[in-house]
Amino acid sequence: MPEDVCIHCHSVIDLEEITKEHIPSKCLLREPYPEELMSMKACQKCNASFSRDEEYLSALLAAVLAGSTDPAKQKTPKDFRRFTKQPYLRARIDKSKITSRTLFGETEIVFMPELERVENVVLKNARGHALYELGQAISSEPTYVSCVPLQNLSKEQRTRFEEGIPRWAEIGTRMFMKQCYSFDPSQSDMLGPWVIVQEDVYRFLASDNGDGLLVRSVIGEYLATEVFWSHDRL
Repeated sequence: MPEDVCIHCHSVIDLEEITKEHIPSKCLLREPYPEELMSMKACQKCNASFSRDEEYLSALLAAVLAGSTDPAKQKTPKDFRRFTKQPYLRARIDKSKITSRTLFGETEIVFMPELERVENVVLKNARGHALYELGQAISSEPTYVSCVPLQNLSKEQRTRFEEGIPRWAEIGTRMFMKQCYSFDPSQSDMLGPWVIVQEDVYRFLASDNGDGLLVRSVIGEYLATEVFWSHDRL
């Protein structure tokens, strides 16, 4: 893809409107951020269109993992600052909270996600992974987007989700280099189907499985996502 073309809308970007789009979204990572974080060129309009949804998803996951939007109960300083300085966001997520009792009398808290906003961020990152790993610039809508907590997957579903998918990669792509390095154990960061961006925070895999392009990610070792484009949609 030419450097002056937006990764999302594929329009030519004027020099003064070029922004850097981090893949994955930096708000989904922990500080300090990885040194070699992937980035793509995007226009200001597309970049801005994701920012509120990215902030929402990051805050939602923080609340889920902490079991609360209380700043004092957050697991990272970033999440403490977020819920302290953005009361409107805290109130919005609190509004989606459902509290119930289990059969054993324990309190169970569930935050109901705004799925359209969650899927918007997942799709944005998937497009970036497909371009960076597979050399595929995708502007079309996917065949499907799936987001589900890892704990909700059955044992068989979890096994299938975690497994690598046999594929042939285009020469020159990052995935092709990974396949070459699989014969060299010294290149440990290039081994295996999953790319670990930040341990226990974000990992992904990207593949052409023969039927289409598939991008999976795991966020916070909690949310499992899958985006698929059939070949007839590319």
